Amino acid sequence: MIADEASISILEKYQLDYFLIDAKWDICESGIAETLRILTAEKPDMLIVDSYYVDEKYLAELSKVVKVAYLGSKEITCPQLSLLINYSNLLDKDFYKTNYNETVLLLGPKYSPLRKQFDIDDTTVRECVKNIFVSVGGSDTFGVTLSILKRLMQYTAKLCINIIVVAGAMNRYISELKEVESTDRCIYVLVNANNMAEIMLGCDLAVSAAGTTINELCACGVPTICFAISKEQEEQAKQYEKENVAFYCGSFVDEPDMVLDKIILNVDMLLHDYERRIDMAKIMRDLIDGKGCSLIADHIHEILDGERNT
Repeated sequence: MIADEASISILEKYQLDYFLIDAKWDICESGIAETLRILTAEKPDMLIVDSYYVDEKYLAELSKVVKVAYLGSKEITCPQLSLLINYSNLLDKDFYKTNYNETVLLLGPKYSPLRKQFDIDDTTVRECVKNIFVSVGGSDTFGVTLSILKRLMQYTAKLCINIIVVAGAMNRYISELKEVESTDRCIYVLVNANNMAEIMLGCDLAVSAAGTTINELCACGVPTICFAISKEQEEQAKQYEKENVAFYCGSFVDEPDMVLDKIILNVDMLLHDYERRIDMAKIMRDLIDGKGCSLIADHIHEILDGERNT
């Protein structure tokens, strides 16, 4: 079920059926009546809700007609839930243990619902760094990708290291990135890449904004240097560094020059510290192995099978 037509093209691309609620996506109550009508008529075994804008009342209403699984980092107290998944690295486990007794809780980054391509059995840390992955994500309002690329170009000249830049279609600086690419045969700018796991596995270091891309890099075991491009990312990035998952260089919004300097310092260090990269890759893979979707699916089957057997 979707609130509006924004994601219809994606659903149709993958030939997925859908119900259009025709409601405001950021005001969950606006579509509750139609949602309940569809659930009552279709009688699904379970409804998975993935939205930051839901609240306890909304989820409790849905739980009256169907088993509900909530996927999100928002701290919600709704004991009627059958399943709750929060894969944030900042979650308060005590909150969930206090407020949920019967609900199945899947807590922590290991439950990150990554695409199947990230379900990787084994990864390799190569002794020599030949490829550096760069990703910022989103529209890149501040031109972060371009700034990082220009600073990293020193490695293409001195060490013949390739810089692999992955940019989304919304990136405002694609033409500028492509222009830089045309001047250096060691720079590759990939736009809207779908084979992210393959690209990451081919890289030996990563420079990335904090966010879900870090989860993917963990699954691929790529030692990572990260930074924040929003206030929401800062605490998450600091936690990554605290757990030795990644090196945090600060907020690009507040101190861009300092962040760029720290990125170069950390790249220099990791280029020459193979053992450190091996340690980082192990910590990353121990945190997120790419099997989150399978784990979630297994628990859903257990819940539904348990219901059928009672």
